[in-house]
Amino acid sequence: MTNYLFRAITILVFLFFIFVGIQCSNQVKTSDTPKHYSSLDSNVHYVGMGECRQCHQSIYESYVRTGMGSSIDLASHKKSSARFNNHSIVY
Repeated sequence: MTNYLFRAITILVFLFFIFVGIQCSNQVKTSDTPKHYSSLDSNVHYVGMGECRQCHQSIYESYVRTGMGSSIDLASHKKSSARFNNHSIVY
C-alpha cells in the first residue's frame, strides 16, 4: 500500500511541475515587446509651457515660480538673480 501511495504522490508532484512549467512559458514577456513612445517621434516638437497651462493651470502657476520653471525660456535680466551693475572684472 505504501508503494502505491509513493507512486501516486510522485506522479502528482511530476504533473504539478509540468503544469507550472506550461503556465510559466505561456506568460507574455514584456521585456521583448518593443515600446513606442510618441514623444520620441521625429515629427514631435516642443510646444511650450503655454500649451500645458491650458489644462493644468494650478500646476503651471506653481511651476513657473520655481528656478526650473523660470529657466525654461530665453534668458533675460528680469529672470536672472545676477547683479549686472558695475563690478570689477575677474580673470
